[in-house]
Amino acid sequence: DWAAHAPSLKALEDAYEIRRRVLLAYERAERETDPAKRAEWLTFAVIGGGATGVELAAELNHSAHELTEYGFDQIKPENVTITILEAADRVLPVLSPKASEAIRQQLEKLNIRVLTGEMVTQITEDGLHTKSGKFVPASLKVWSAGIKAPEFLKDIDGLETNRIHQLVVKRNLQTTRDDNIFAFGDCAQCPRQDASTPVPPRAQSAH
Repeated sequence: DWAAHAPSLKALEDAYEIRRRVLLAYERAERETDPAKRAEWLTFAVIGGGATGVELAAELNHSAHELTEYGFDQIKPENVTITILEAADRVLPVLSPKASEAIRQQLEKLNIRVLTGEMVTQITEDGLHTKSGKFVPASLKVWSAGIKAPEFLKDIDGLETNRIHQLVVKRNLQTTRDDNIFAFGDCAQCPRQDASTPVPPRAQSAH
């Protein structure tokens, strides 16, 4: 329901669309003579503080510095507001609390606002509403709040699944209730040795 206001970042076409919206926001801000309205165009929000969301926010910050070299003379990097909203109590919750805290501090050094414990409940053209009652204005919104396995996997043929419909597997990727069925990738929840959390859904894990 929110796709029109907040594209996801799952495919190359999504990246092109986000790039188009970023450049459009800069172009409109560059032509704006009212400082308050210019600031409105330069508000970007990333929903989801996982690996994709954190990396995207950092890239948006990097772009704010790069684009000043391409004719956007009226815009300074410090005029750009970037916010990450994460429903969990910390960014990159699949990592250790120490690593998550270090990354949060690094993001804030880059002038990226981090809001944790904030679940987005509504997205409009003007911004985001959260469950706690906050409103975060944003001209650009990007949805990067994790993954979910296909609906048809939920309780498929008696196999064990988790709350996001992933097949629960052993460390050798066999499903827990049928040794003849294997699963891996985003459709599977695989345990880690000596860790309470499963293998995180990242490129490094896939490799």
